[in-house]
Amino acid sequence: MLEDALKYPLRGEESTTTLLIGGGLAIAALIITGLGVLLSFLFIGFLALPFALVPGVLVQGYLVDVMRHRLRGDPNPPTFEDWAALFVDGLKMLLVGVVYAIPVVVGVVFFAVVAAVLAYATQVSSDAGSFLGLAFTAFVFLALLVYGALVGYVYPAAVANWIREDDVMAAFSITALKEATLNTTYLVGWLLALVVAVVGNAVGQVLLVVFFVGVFVIFYAQVVSWYCYAEAYADAMGLDREFDGDVGGDATGSDDGDHRRDDDIPPSESTARTTTDGSESGDDEESAALSDATEGVGDETEADDDTDTEDRRE
Repeated sequence: MLEDALKYPLRGEESTTTLLIGGGLAIAALIITGLGVLLSFLFIGFLALPFALVPGVLVQGYLVDVMRHRLRGDPNPPTFEDWAALFVDGLKMLLVGVVYAIPVVVGVVFFAVVAAVLAYATQVSSDAGSFLGLAFTAFVFLALLVYGALVGYVYPAAVANWIREDDVMAAFSITALKEATLNTTYLVGWLLALVVAVVGNAVGQVLLVVFFVGVFVIFYAQVVSWYCYAEAYADAMGLDREFDGDVGGDATGSDDGDHRRDDDIPPSESTARTTTDGSESGDDEESAALSDATEGVGDETEADDDTDTEDRRE
């Protein structure tokens, strides 16, 4: 899977253009954010900050399209063409992420309230309050860490299930998510995607100083990661992916049925074809013989007519 995943973003005639656009969107987001921060003292920069989210939403929509292409078996990556659809898919992807993040927000608010209560309790008994505060902080931190890891594991499967069912609510189907995420195939693919994402982001962060080269590396790593997520989900769910699009012979791995070699034809089919060919050959020979016989009878008739005509003249 890893070798195919690494080659995936480079497939297709427009692969270079796609990588440049994806990295360019990330650069645009950084520039808009930087201008917003620089102009914040004029209270104008804050108006530019929301626009910095637009390129990120488009990139998220593209990643959704990557998973959609792989779930239906398309061997080539998508391109940046339907910008409106990409934006809508990106918003849906963010919506799914926000819903899964709600328990984290609730946990943080609850932690803040309890921390305030414990802070008041320390004024009465400092030792008991400090111990309770430390224990509660450790518990909340551990709970949020476990939940965050769980969401990170389930989230790609949730997006894949939404794409498969063409319904955002399918991203929260517990039955489907259990079937996918409890499969070891999904676990292996998810871990592979995690490694690619961590390594790609680390390399990208280092290369950011080289004229934003790292941005393109990060985008490339994101595409590879979501390729792995899609493959892991498809294998775990046992999807039958047969792509019906216009793909070259190298991508599909076979030619049309009418152009198969004789070596690739099953014996039964080959025998049937030979029998058919023999029958057709026999029919052709019989037709030719009948035609010759007919022509011979015609010639004899014409000869008899000529003889009768000469006798009458005499």
